[in-house]
Amino acid sequence: MHYSEILYRPPQEYATPLLEITQGCTHNTCRFCTMYRESPFRMTPLAIVEEDLQELAECVPQATRLYFTGGNPFALSFANLKARLELVRKYLPQVREIAMNARIDDITPKSDEELTALRSLGVTELYIGQESGDDATLTLVGKGITAADIRRECRRLEKAGILYWSTFLNGVTDRSLSHQHALNTAEVFNSLHQKAIAITSFTMFPGTPLAEDAATGHFTPVSEKERLEELLLFIESLEVEADIWTSPTSAIRLLGHLPEDREAVMGQLIEMLTHLDETALTDRRKNIQHL
Repeated sequence: MHYSEILYRPPQEYATPLLEITQGCTHNTCRFCTMYRESPFRMTPLAIVEEDLQELAECVPQATRLYFTGGNPFALSFANLKARLELVRKYLPQVREIAMNARIDDITPKSDEELTALRSLGVTELYIGQESGDDATLTLVGKGITAADIRRECRRLEKAGILYWSTFLNGVTDRSLSHQHALNTAEVFNSLHQKAIAITSFTMFPGTPLAEDAATGHFTPVSEKERLEELLLFIESLEVEADIWTSPTSAIRLLGHLPEDREAVMGQLIEMLTHLDETALTDRRKNIQHL
């Protein structure tokens, strides 16, 4: 298999065969992110993709699901995606589900007819990193999209029958914007029909623009207690039916389905806020091994 960079995949795809069709991220200027800083966006040549599919056909001939790796493989044009999806059908005919990461602006260039065709070719699920539904926060962190973009493009996915995950990046904004980050993101997600909401927790990595802003006093991050308060407000404001899940970057592990598990999830947060002070919460985050 031709894996040319560090592989990232959602925990939900732990057992899914991986196929590299792109490397890097087309945007690569989010002001908090370091994942693809050293990996410019590239499309894997079709001949290499075919070689890898031949290998997968030997190793997992009965596979029913694939995950395309890379920061946002959905950025490929319709024609380039179609060519790769047709190869999947050729070599792994039992695959019925294909998932990958996408940016909101990867959806925009594709027509409604093309989105429907991609669904027919096996694209069933996208992991989307909206991070926020608050325009001030989206601008601050350099996402390159607006809340209106999120609403419009996610509704187009729904029309095409493509499932998607929405992502809330807890703690990413300035302290002065924390409440509106929670409330406005919940408002945007409430207007959509995502399969699930993934909650990740912001880590300030050295060398990122946000870290530099913090060092010069132009960005004030929330405290660990304020981070959990922001998360509590976000969950309290959600009025959707969806799975909810916190990533391993969070100091608290939450898993449930809204709306029926809302009180239990909020209860976990309130319990932590009540019994742990800032020092204990900070230590808890520091002890997350992969951070």
